[in-house]
Amino acid sequence: MDSRESWKRCSAAVNVGDNGYLLTLNSCPERSQNAPTITTTNTAAMVAASFQNGVCELPKTPKFKGSLGPQYVLDLPNAAAVQFNVDYTYVTHEFNDIGNTWQLERPDLSLVNAVATYRASSKLWELALGGTNITDKRYVVSGQNQGGLAVVDASYNAPRQWYATVRFNFAPGK
Repeated sequence: MDSRESWKRCSAAVNVGDNGYLLTLNSCPERSQNAPTITTTNTAAMVAASFQNGVCELPKTPKFKGSLGPQYVLDLPNAAAVQFNVDYTYVTHEFNDIGNTWQLERPDLSLVNAVATYRASSKLWELALGGTNITDKRYVVSGQNQGGLAVVDASYNAPRQWYATVRFNFAPGK
């Protein structure tokens, strides 16, 4: 068996149906809302042959994710301190399902969290005030395409949230 023949067998093995669409090495029809659907007259093979939309991407796998987390500590004259932390994360787009359903795609996004912490000079307590997702970005974090029912379910991330934390140290010398 030559390499072409083994490739044909390999590519035939990865042609699988996902919610009424045929997923192949070179066709990912659910990525577009304009993709044709499989019917009795429009077979899976015909759809895959007529609608070339690129290779399906692995779900939950961005091409790039980067984070930056600067911290600054301001020492006060009374031996207390204020600490500032900011967390910035950038993530490229990703899909949330194997069929790359366009409704479940998460776009490129930037997330920002921040916190300011006051540490008492006695080291007995500290107070932190902060926020998560402070730019209030909303995006799909999970979901599934129930193609047989023509239903796409999705869950979204938490909105902007604020918090306060008080900590007590009962053994300040340790």
